[in-house]
Amino acid sequence: MDWSNKEDVSKYNKEYRLKRNAKLGKTIIADEEKGKFEKYYISNKGRAAHMLNNARRRAKEKGLLCTLTQDWIIDKLNVGVCEVTGLKLAVNINGGKGHRDNPFSPSIDRINQTGDYTPENCRITVWIYNRARGAFSDNSFDIMLEALMNKK
Repeated sequence: MDWSNKEDVSKYNKEYRLKRNAKLGKTIIADEEKGKFEKYYISNKGRAAHMLNNARRRAKEKGLLCTLTQDWIIDKLNVGVCEVTGLKLAVNINGGKGHRDNPFSPSIDRINQTGDYTPENCRITVWIYNRARGAFSDNSFDIMLEALMNKK
C-alpha cells in the first residue's frame, strides 16, 4: 500500500471500518457511517463535542486547565454569532467541515492566550478572527484593524 496515495489510504480506511463493523455485528456501511457523523457534526451538540475534545487535547498538551463544558459551548453556538465580530457562525457549510474549508466556523478563542480554557477566559469566535488575532491582545489587533480601515 502507498500511504502517500490518498485513494489507497481512503480504500484501506473504508475496508477497515467495514471489517470492524462486521466484527462488532454492525450492519452500517461506511458511507452511512460517514453520513451519520456529518449530520451529527453539523448539529450544535456534535460540533460542541468536537470543539470540547479539541480544547481538552490542546490544554493537556500545554499543561493547562480546561473547565469548559459541552453545555457552555452549545449555549454559545445557539446564539449563532461570533462574540467579537458579530459575524454569523457557519456550522453546516461543506458537510460541517471546519476551518480548512470554512473561515467562519466556530472556534474557541482564549482571551489571554497563555491562560486556561475556562469560561472566564474563552469565547466563541469565527475561526478567521481567532487565527488572525493569534498571540496578540484584542487591543493590538484593534489597532491593526483600525490602520487597515484608515489606509488610503
